Amino acid sequence: MPAKSVYASKTFSLDVETVRLNMVANTFMRAPGEAVGTFGLESAMDELAVELGMDPIELRIRNEPEKDPLTGLPFSQRGIVRAWRDGAARFGWDRRRATPAARREGDWLVGMGCATGTYPYYRMPGGAARLTITRDGRATVAIAAHEMGMGTATAQAQVAAERLGLPLEQVAVLYGDTLFPGTVLAGGSQQTAAIGASIIAAHRALVKELLKLAGNDSPLAGLGPDQVGGRWRALRPRR
Repeated sequence: MPAKSVYASKTFSLDVETVRLNMVANTFMRAPGEAVGTFGLESAMDELAVELGMDPIELRIRNEPEKDPLTGLPFSQRGIVRAWRDGAARFGWDRRRATPAARREGDWLVGMGCATGTYPYYRMPGGAARLTITRDGRATVAIAAHEMGMGTATAQAQVAAERLGLPLEQVAVLYGDTLFPGTVLAGGSQQTAAIGASIIAAHRALVKELLKLAGNDSPLAGLGPDQVGGRWRALRPRR
């Protein structure tokens, strides 16, 4: 599915066929499955470049879309053309032999190839987080997420610490409890982005309340959450 946004085209034809075989299916053991479709598309692009007598990288660059071909939405970030040009310069693409299977070392055919890799970016709905700060400059993030070894707590502690201006060791992340807000599952590489967005939203709400507490006599009066930053400073103990 992500391969549909790789190249500019006015028409798309997607076909998936299944065949029953008396053997173990030749497929990916777990996610992601995007590599399978991308391999087929990029192999076809290489075959097309041979038929056209065109450099495979140049063919890809000429078909670079300015926006998503299906939805018409703009890309938030897309640096594939620069990656192609920088990569070609670094690994000596200009020295490759354009004819396939032209170089042999003993029983081995040696070639230089290229391909565009795609992977979707998802952010699931239902995310929410509770952000709490204390007088001693510590913060706690609570969210009903689960951890499967991808470092959820570490990643989200970094997001919260950066937003609050706190040292990482002063941020704790609580998860794995249905009493916490949010219904973010781990799947499709969505959890980190979804929880991070929830923490950012909670931080904005927190800063709004802090600005209210600061009052109209504060130098921060009239500013919004995106106009102020956080910085931690240890307070000297009272005598």
